[in-house]
Amino acid sequence: MRKQICFFLLLACFIGGCSSVPFKKTKYTVLSDVKPEDILQKHIASAPESFKIINTVVFQFRTKKFLLLGYLSVDVNEKSFELTGMNSVGIKLIEIAAKNGEITVNNVVDEISKNGDISKVLAKDIYRIYFDQIPSKPFEIERKKREAVFSRNQGSSITKYAFAGKENHLVEKIHYEQGKKIWSVKYYEYIEKDGKVYPRGIIFKNYLHKYKLTISVKEVL
Repeated sequence: MRKQICFFLLLACFIGGCSSVPFKKTKYTVLSDVKPEDILQKHIASAPESFKIINTVVFQFRTKKFLLLGYLSVDVNEKSFELTGMNSVGIKLIEIAAKNGEITVNNVVDEISKNGDISKVLAKDIYRIYFDQIPSKPFEIERKKREAVFSRNQGSSITKYAFAGKENHLVEKIHYEQGKKIWSVKYYEYIEKDGKVYPRGIIFKNYLHKYKLTISVKEVL
């Protein structure tokens, strides 16, 4: 029954015009006197530990594009998620679940799967989008005029976390290996529900596998 309800909500979302996902750029303002460490603590306090959302996802893989109407359930503490993506007529294109690094792929559209194990890569990238939004110590802090950037170095790899805007939200994560950009994720238009904040728009790029995800949140359940 719940799946049927989710489907009709997703279908209504599609009819309402989900093919366009225009996100407003973050308005960068001069950082106040807030300490960078306080920015992290504020983000921890405002980030949900678990959530369920209905969204639209434009999956762009090289020259291919797929519009998915998605249901995503995330539990940050358990490091688990369940993702179901279907097209406008309810045909399931992707179904992925993961917990503590163990990934289960129940279904994936042929156009994606035939290009290698992209579904497993996609699952790891979902972790990168929704998990580990705070750098673990030790990290370096670069306080700029309009943003605070935290850098986590691990041997030849580095992940940068940028916080900016009026509310100092997380606006970007970038990961490098040996100086080469591997993936990046940008967060736009934060919305609030029950004291927690959610980015309404997300753009993720995987530079190694040459694909992009454009995610638009339609409803937080």
